[in-house]
Amino acid sequence: MALPVTLAVVYFGFAASDQYYTTADYAVRFSQGAAAAPSAAGGGGLGGMLGGGGAAAALSDMFILRDYILSHQILADLEPDIDIRAIYSDPQADRLARLNPEVSNEDLLDYWRGMISVRCDMTTGISHLGVRAFTAKEAKQVADNLLRLSEALVNRLSDRAQDDRLGLARRDVEEANKKVVKALDGLHAYQEQAGQVSPEGFVQARSELEAGIEQEVSRYEAQIERLRRDLPDDAPGIRQLRQRLEIARSQLAAERQRSTSSPSDQGASASEIFTEFSKLKLESEFAAKAYDSALASLEQARLEAAKQDRYLEAFVRPQLPDAPEYPRRALNIALVAIGSFLVWSIGGLMVAAIREHL
Repeated sequence: MALPVTLAVVYFGFAASDQYYTTADYAVRFSQGAAAAPSAAGGGGLGGMLGGGGAAAALSDMFILRDYILSHQILADLEPDIDIRAIYSDPQADRLARLNPEVSNEDLLDYWRGMISVRCDMTTGISHLGVRAFTAKEAKQVADNLLRLSEALVNRLSDRAQDDRLGLARRDVEEANKKVVKALDGLHAYQEQAGQVSPEGFVQARSELEAGIEQEVSRYEAQIERLRRDLPDDAPGIRQLRQRLEIARSQLAAERQRSTSSPSDQGASASEIFTEFSKLKLESEFAAKAYDSALASLEQARLEAAKQDRYLEAFVRPQLPDAPEYPRRALNIALVAIGSFLVWSIGGLMVAAIREHL
């Protein structure tokens, strides 16, 4: 029991290097209107601050940042600005605490995760970053760079989300434009086929034609009635008017037939032309409205893209530590002493039990 305690006193009391510890608190925030509508539950916590959809996105970004800070990628992204291996392999640090500069990337990541801590609070949406290093300046330097890279990652996530929304809006506009062109082409083709520009003009022309024939029928009938007062029915003038009346009635019947139905060899009827005209015109108007709506959505997406929909807010910035916080010498020596005592006690009980059974 005395040996481990002695070693602990020697190491933590005289050999262990000081380690400086700095912290930062940050959270992912959404711009007003970017998050979903507030949930009915309201209240505190991340859900109350951002609403259902915004809370889910913020939680996702929070854990994305945590995994990023504790990954190989962060080490690669830090290389252009700071040398992590040089910082943590300081020859002035003790051998047990410092990093061997020749270790593999996997071992470097394990060491990194021992010097960096990220704790996520799902209730508030706040992340707590802790960084240890052998000098106060290096601890703050590492923490500052971690926040900078984390903010850059959030910006990339924001840009990607905006690009996705813009891309979707552009595809909607392209699809709506194709539908408008197709509807207008169909309407134009049918206008050429029917020889009419609009269903309203076509119906008006048919109505005016039928009205004119009806007036002729009425005029012939009136003339015949006047002549029959003074002339016999077989008079030449009456016979001539009756022939004209029959022709007019035949024309009127034919025109009315064409307005409702017609033989296949005479083309479409007026009602068929009007129905097809109306359908194609309605399709073109609906396609035009859909196109206008898609353009409005694209413009809104562009306005949103001009704003940053999410951002990293570090409301507690890393500070330059005044004094080393690690290793906690007295605590570690006490833990070694307690652990040694427990091991010695359990070992003594086991030896005594074995002796009793011999």
